[in-house]
Amino acid sequence: AVHLHIDILITMLDITKLIIQANKFGNKNRLQNLYCVDVELEKLKLLIRLANDLGFMSQQRYGVFCERFVEIGRILGGWIKASQNK
Repeated sequence: AVHLHIDILITMLDITKLIIQANKFGNKNRLQNLYCVDVELEKLKLLIRLANDLGFMSQQRYGVFCERFVEIGRILGGWIKASQNK
């Protein structure tokens, strides 16, 4: 349980770092960083699903995570699409 919690936190921090890098480095590496964010987001979804399946969070909290994942996915998809067109 402790390791899962740590993995979730580290993945969240990695996503944050990649988003900051995508913002700071401009168009040169932005698309690569955004694809890395997408991969890390999928990893986070898996970890959250595992935490839910193992009973470490309530269904309500899991539902909130799922809603946020959809919202973040839309934003990220739009950002990737905009970056591809540059």
